[in-house]
Amino acid sequence: MDTLGAMLSDPGRAGVYHLTREPWEVAAAAGAADLACFRIDIGRAHDKADFLDNIAKAMGFPQWFGGNRDALADCLKDLSWLPGKGWVVVLEKSKHFGAGHRAEFEQAMDLMAEIADFWRAQNRPFWTLVGGPEGWSPGFAPMPAEAGNA
Repeated sequence: MDTLGAMLSDPGRAGVYHLTREPWEVAAAAGAADLACFRIDIGRAHDKADFLDNIAKAMGFPQWFGGNRDALADCLKDLSWLPGKGWVVVLEKSKHFGAGHRAEFEQAMDLMAEIADFWRAQNRPFWTLVGGPEGWSPGFAPMPAEAGNA
């Protein structure tokens, strides 16, 4: 396993971060580490409903998904229908939605951090990587450096 894959496999390091690698690199490393990776383009999400729908479709949420924060939390705390030892969610082209719907985006990222904590307690990594142009990061720390590359 490469160093990026090893880092992504570490539940203790998982959380919400600004994406500092190419999405395809993260997806390849996650796959090699037996982690399910979801590259979700939220660049065309016009509102919270679009944003949640993009996540639900990409991750194959059950039909009972209600399209709200509580239902998102319920689905993300289950994930029994998904393969892998952990999960990596890459939110691509997030600047448009994040800037235009800042409160909703921040609430969603707070929830993603809670979900990472939930899965960390079960020794499984759950990452949310917020993609956007270099220098755009609404307060998220950059991805941790991989061991050996720090």
